[in-house]
Amino acid sequence: MKNIKCLNSFDIKLIAFITMIIDHIAIFFYYMFSNETYNIMRAIGRISMPLFVFLIYQGYKHTSNINKYKKRIFILALSTQIFSIVIGMIVSMIYTDYNVYYYEKVNIIFSFYLLLNIYLILEKIKVANATNKVFGYVFIFFIFLLYCFLDIEYNIIIPIIGISIYFIDKSKCIWCKFLALIICMVIYMYNYYYEPIGYFAFISIIFMILYNGKKGRNTGKFFYYLYPIHMNLLYIIGAILSK
Repeated sequence: MKNIKCLNSFDIKLIAFITMIIDHIAIFFYYMFSNETYNIMRAIGRISMPLFVFLIYQGYKHTSNINKYKKRIFILALSTQIFSIVIGMIVSMIYTDYNVYYYEKVNIIFSFYLLLNIYLILEKIKVANATNKVFGYVFIFFIFLLYCFLDIEYNIIIPIIGISIYFIDKSKCIWCKFLALIICMVIYMYNYYYEPIGYFAFISIIFMILYNGKKGRNTGKFFYYLYPIHMNLLYIIGAILSK
């Protein structure tokens, strides 16, 4: 079993970003593709989000300073949102026929920040007394309420997958791990994607199974900057070429 674990964090991160960028090219340049090509590209993109959630959990699990890690994610989420709103409003005023409005949603990185807080609460619940356990679950409930009130990308799908990955990692039963992951993927598809392309999310399970627990190549903050840069760049170019 250990021999097949050939992917490190860098490899999975690279797969997640490549599949995500393919998805975003389809979104921002929708007018360039046939329906069939568009759907194929969006289907490939279904692989990325579960992998990003998996990486967030690995980051939480292995970081030496969780507060610093949370701060980094929050700053990235906030800066991404600000730039997206400003650029989105400017582009939408100039290119009124361009039908992409991704900047109107709360970006996915805020969801990752909330998920990190859920992980911290779950860890505290494990060693808390009965009263504090109740308070912990109440806090988690309120975090889920935020997803209901905020128009956040992927809504509650991310915490559902994130919590599933957390309990899969803590479980010692291999069949329990596999079942939880399957259930998690089914919830993901049923709640967010009602068309067949959602089934491509299952492919992400393969990459998770192949994870060897190693960090791999050190890229610094490259991938942190890549997300907002590529989103806004594709948005601007997509709008310009739509004319």
